[in-house]
Amino acid sequence: MNPTPEQKEIIDYTGHIVVIANPGSGKTFTISQKIISILGELEFYQGVIAISYTNKASRELEKRCLGNGADRKSSFFGTMDKFYITEIVFSFGRHIFGTPKKELEIIDVKNEFFKAFTGFEDLESENAEKDIDAWINNNFASLVKLYVEGYVLLESISKLALYIIDNCISCRKYLKARYKYVFIDEYQDSGSDQHDVFIKLKDLGIISVAVGDTNQSIFGFSKKSSEFLVRLAQNADFKLFHLTKNRRCHPSIINYASKLISKGFTDYISSNETRIFSKSINGGEKETAEWLNAVIPKVITHFGVESRNEIGILVRNSRTGKMLQKNLTLENKFFGSTPFDGNRSLWGSIFESILNFIYDDSLTKYELVGNYLDIELQAGKAREFMRLLSAVECYKDNILEMQKSSPIFIKIARIIYPQAENITAVTTLNIVLNSPELLEFFKPADKNQIQIMSLHKSKGLEFEVVFHLDLHRYVLPKEFNGEYPEAIQDLNLHYVGITRAKKCCVLCTSTVRVNGKGETKTGDPSIFLQLNRLYPLRSPFMY
Repeated sequence: MNPTPEQKEIIDYTGHIVVIANPGSGKTFTISQKIISILGELEFYQGVIAISYTNKASRELEKRCLGNGADRKSSFFGTMDKFYITEIVFSFGRHIFGTPKKELEIIDVKNEFFKAFTGFEDLESENAEKDIDAWINNNFASLVKLYVEGYVLLESISKLALYIIDNCISCRKYLKARYKYVFIDEYQDSGSDQHDVFIKLKDLGIISVAVGDTNQSIFGFSKKSSEFLVRLAQNADFKLFHLTKNRRCHPSIINYASKLISKGFTDYISSNETRIFSKSINGGEKETAEWLNAVIPKVITHFGVESRNEIGILVRNSRTGKMLQKNLTLENKFFGSTPFDGNRSLWGSIFESILNFIYDDSLTKYELVGNYLDIELQAGKAREFMRLLSAVECYKDNILEMQKSSPIFIKIARIIYPQAENITAVTTLNIVLNSPELLEFFKPADKNQIQIMSLHKSKGLEFEVVFHLDLHRYVLPKEFNGEYPEAIQDLNLHYVGITRAKKCCVLCTSTVRVNGKGETKTGDPSIFLQLNRLYPLRSPFMY
């Protein structure tokens, strides 16, 4: 695959840049090609920082960059939290805060030591998150005391990293000498601390690349915002590039999604047919499942879909997904949330990676070990890592043995991050290992399984055909007393759902819905289906 002129201009440019990338425009290809070209010019002790929003996205980027034999040299691939912990806090914290009394342990706010240390007890209250944030912002000296006791509070990692960069000259010299470029993908989902660290790396002379799309900002509930991407786009130190050509979606889907986001959009792509449809189903989730059972085989034939796992059913919430899974007679796989989704610890990341390796045949031991260790320089650790992986891999089809395999996971984690022991991560691991339902989520869909997942989980994926469900009033967008508290986030979420579709997108509603309390309600269509500007751009579904 050769780069387009837009992509080549980005790959060849050597200064600080911001890339606004439309869905399906090949941003991961562009980033990986740019990193490959950079690695070829670096010394063995130099590298790039490549930050992705999730562990899964990070693995994909690393595979694309290094899959053809490129030398990673001294590069970092991972999430922002992993970068804070391994490259800054663990490496340079003692230069600023003093020597810890014991091996550092990463804890979270639910840890009993932290609760005793701070007096926080009711961590389930409505204001608990705000209270903890306020405590972190107003008690930096206490965070230092925690560090000296041998504990690093996970929720404070970004604050500690910022402080260390500002106050530790050795840290700044190390970062500047080792890393020549920093890439952050999905920049529209950045928080303020991540943005500040990015700017500090840029000010050290590290060439900085931010990639994102303001229209795909969907994690506002996690205090992420596209405002930081907008700031960079307006910053004179950065050259702004656009990846505009959506090479994924049918032209009619591109036109619809563009008009959804922008009322003034008129630059329509010529198309001789409409591939975006609306459908109202009589009944609720059970009737919707029955309709899908009947219509999906017809759609597969009509659009020439080769495998059923290229059909995506996207839902707003997991309750809808579970109901569909229960009532669909066609083979399917529901990808729900796992306890690891909210665990940001290093040990949690390792446990999740091992589970992905066990159940996904496309991953190899060598790749997984290479993500964490230098296989040549740390040969002894690498051999032990591979031996333990082989041991636990044997249990993939034996649920009883898998339930007892936690010690093997812990041994691996101690090889990689002996200082990052995390009780919460171990507890989470045991919950997952003892739940056949949760373990199923780590297995990829086979060719005969239709994929069901939330709109949030679909981010970054693509399907030949998408059935976009939950398009009800009060559900998408959320509505309370005639107001829309997350209007832009919900608009972006709808946009993400539509732009996952390559050949066909069906926007579905139904005459009955069930609310969060389990009450049956009339299923009024979402206001997204009532926008006058969109009516001419879609058709009633053919089946």
